[in-house]
Amino acid sequence: MSLNTDINKQPQPPLYAELDRLRAENALLASRLAGGAGLIAHERRRQIDEEGFDVKHDEQCTAEELACAGVCYALSMIHSTSPDVGMGFDIIHRLWPLGWDGWWKPKDPKQDLVRAGALIAAALDRLQAEENQPITNSQQSNSTGV
Repeated sequence: MSLNTDINKQPQPPLYAELDRLRAENALLASRLAGGAGLIAHERRRQIDEEGFDVKHDEQCTAEELACAGVCYALSMIHSTSPDVGMGFDIIHRLWPLGWDGWWKPKDPKQDLVRAGALIAAALDRLQAEENQPITNSQQSNSTGV
């Protein structure tokens, strides 16, 4: 969440804008130092902070949808660097989650892999959120066979 967000929509002091800038710069530097994993973490953070795709938002998706979207970006990278591998965009269109048409935005091989990793991380976040949900009486009855 941005520090510039205020419930009353009042302008924030310049200090908050500077803190936001420093946080973004720090995240970028950390991603450069940490290699691929850092780039993925930075992209996941960007998806949460700028797009609003946090765990609460991702509850509207299944982990499978998020994972399929990640696979599609990875396949896009493979297709763009090795078109003779034999995988056309047909498989990507079949795997891409229904209703997500406006979100398919491949860029370049590196960015596509970063997005793939961030979407896989979101799928993992989704699975972890499901595991941490309290068990309801009906779920408990079903799991015990009662």
